[in-house]
Amino acid sequence: MVAVVVFVETLFFTAITPLLPHYVAMLHLTKSGAGVLVAAYPLGTLASAVPSGAFAGRAGVKTAVVAGLALMSAATLVFGLGRSELVVDLARFAQGV
Repeated sequence: MVAVVVFVETLFFTAITPLLPHYVAMLHLTKSGAGVLVAAYPLGTLASAVPSGAFAGRAGVKTAVVAGLALMSAATLVFGLGRSELVVDLARFAQGV
């Protein structure tokens, strides 16, 4: 299970690379806008690392992993359907969380 979770996390971290040209064209992103989109995922990870660890300590590891995967699934759906720069940036941040 741990290996699968790490694999999925790594996959989502790097998934933006082939998708970036599509989002730049679709959302008319500037270079800085594209940079924010790329940086949103690791920023979400950074911002949530300590709170997520505290949540796992209180609620249990299994609950934390299931909650994280549910959030990742919902954020990925929003990311895929998002049609504005703000929506895809926030969805990418939530994926990082």
